[in-house]
Amino acid sequence: MRIAFTILLNGKRHLLHNDYYKKIIKSFDKWVIVEGVAGNTGSTSWCKKLPKTLHNNYLSNDGTTQFIDELAQKYSNVKVVRSLTGLWENKDQQVNAAIAEIKKTSNSCFLW
Repeated sequence: MRIAFTILLNGKRHLLHNDYYKKIIKSFDKWVIVEGVAGNTGSTSWCKKLPKTLHNNYLSNDGTTQFIDELAQKYSNVKVVRSLTGLWENKDQQVNAAIAEIKKTSNSCFLW
């Protein structure tokens, strides 16, 4: 299996650029999208706290949330993962959430 995961916040513009999202959907058996704000602990402890103007209750505020939800409804190989508490502790937690989701599908894969 070929599986990709993406950590994403306010990324709709990038997904639409040159139809990038279509290339991912066609190239991979599964695409896990982990959306939301990551706190500044762990590997992101050097980051500043993200201003509230850049998110909507810890999710994207540029239409990304709606766009990736539509992708997940339309394509069976797209899975969206969000924090149950709103804020991810850090990017480590986001990557671990993606890996946990991937392990539900496969114990052996090529991961991008």
